[in-house]
Amino acid sequence: MSKHHLILHSFCVSIATVSYDNVPQSNAILYFSQRTTKGGLLIAEGCGISDTPIEARKPVVGAVHAKGVIFFCQLWHTGTVSSIDFQPNGQAPISCTDKPSKPLICFDVQQFPPPQRLTTCYFDGIEIHGAHGYIIDQFMKDQVNDQTNQYEGSLENRCRFALEIVVAVLNEIGADRVRNKAFPIC
Repeated sequence: MSKHHLILHSFCVSIATVSYDNVPQSNAILYFSQRTTKGGLLIAEGCGISDTPIEARKPVVGAVHAKGVIFFCQLWHTGTVSSIDFQPNGQAPISCTDKPSKPLICFDVQQFPPPQRLTTCYFDGIEIHGAHGYIIDQFMKDQVNDQTNQYEGSLENRCRFALEIVVAVLNEIGADRVRNKAFPIC
């Protein structure tokens, strides 16, 4: 149970916080500071695992902290929901399926920068986004995950990827600084 009386969860605000090259602009400071309530917990919109120059988020985080609010960054990877326009060299997005339209790409938790870089820029913690059809959710859905390795088949195997990510983040920044967003497995 949260000790915060008001939690404002993340939502897509790309229009309100226009960014260029994944760098939040000055209107992001106004947008997030207007949504604060002293003693509350604010969760920023999804931050790609390796896409955002972290230093650029400091002014936004500072403005939220100035109002006495705890501020978490939501960490996500969209997986197959992404467009090839956002992938290096126009590659297919990372996937949990080996169907011809979406080639299987091995996904290693260790290949991404540690979440500690987000907390060193003054975020109070990380929320791991494991819902809405993004990569963690894709691995857990037997309708999507058709791999033939340790991540497919049984419920335990399909949850393995999510658990590896949670453990990696917990080990990096501590359990008191981590939230997990997940939907039931159907």
